[in-house]
Amino acid sequence: MVSILLALLALSLMIFLHELGHFVAAKLCGMQVDEFAIGFGKKLLSKKFGKTVYSLRSIPLGGFNAIPSLDNDVLEKEMTLKTFSKRFLVLFAGSGSNLVSAYVCVACMLLFIGTPMVSTTVASVSPGYAAEAYLEPNDRILAVNSYDVRGDKYFFDDTVSKEIRDSSSLAVMVERDGTPVSFNIQKEAGKPLGITYGMTYKPVPVTKIIWATNNVYGNMMTMISDGMKKLAAPDTSLAKSVAGPIGVTQSMYRVQGELGFFGLCFVFSVISINLGLFNLLPIPVLDGGHIFLQSIQFVTNGRLKEAHVKAINYTGLALLGCLFVIGIYADIHRLMMGS
Repeated sequence: MVSILLALLALSLMIFLHELGHFVAAKLCGMQVDEFAIGFGKKLLSKKFGKTVYSLRSIPLGGFNAIPSLDNDVLEKEMTLKTFSKRFLVLFAGSGSNLVSAYVCVACMLLFIGTPMVSTTVASVSPGYAAEAYLEPNDRILAVNSYDVRGDKYFFDDTVSKEIRDSSSLAVMVERDGTPVSFNIQKEAGKPLGITYGMTYKPVPVTKIIWATNNVYGNMMTMISDGMKKLAAPDTSLAKSVAGPIGVTQSMYRVQGELGFFGLCFVFSVISINLGLFNLLPIPVLDGGHIFLQSIQFVTNGRLKEAHVKAINYTGLALLGCLFVIGIYADIHRLMMGS
């Protein structure tokens, strides 16, 4: 129950930060914000402070800022660069907030929790392998042949793993219930020993936090890019590659259960980046679509007529509706298949 609540809270936080980005940018640019809302549909709670109504609505699938000067994409003639720049900043700020919050989350995750590492503690022993007669769960490996692995000295790379896999004879020392135990294991060279290791976390020093954060953040970007490429592949199943609100919550719940708070932070960062980048796509109705349309209007001095803008926005709304339906279908398919 706690994991589900944490997952829902994380999703709500992403939405809040996105809308907060728009809100703060609008205020800094001197734009009036009539309403700052989390969710859609009927108002559950609302309070007016100054000229802005702050509300919580019944459908928690997004949010919005009611900014009169951004209500449509039809710009007045002779729009100045200063005014256009303010509009661009406000529209970009939502996605920018998600991208920045993901970066900050990664930095905090590495600094206070650490990076996940394979530990020298045996988590489980698989039946049918040579290790079954010697090793037990919770044994802490101290040495393998000539390698001293106390303090995870070699488990950060593949040195010991290669030694275990390629050797036919292993001299192993473990700590079991506080007592060192040694034995020789004979196995087939090239065959796995048949054990899985536990996980440990190594905090990143403050002096290396920026480098480490950039590295992890860059890997997340690459992972998201690879996911987009797989989604575009003709043989990719949408039911396996796409997730709606239920699927996203499931993923956060599952990873939080497996990796604890580290997993929740990791998935929060990945989904925040996804949300930020998705909203910057030049699809009408999305922030990127508004930026694209207003850029055209600015460059052409407002030659795009209001009727054309409305038609484009309706098309974008229909496209988003289709994507939402596909996401819900994928969620239902996963639930029915038990995956």
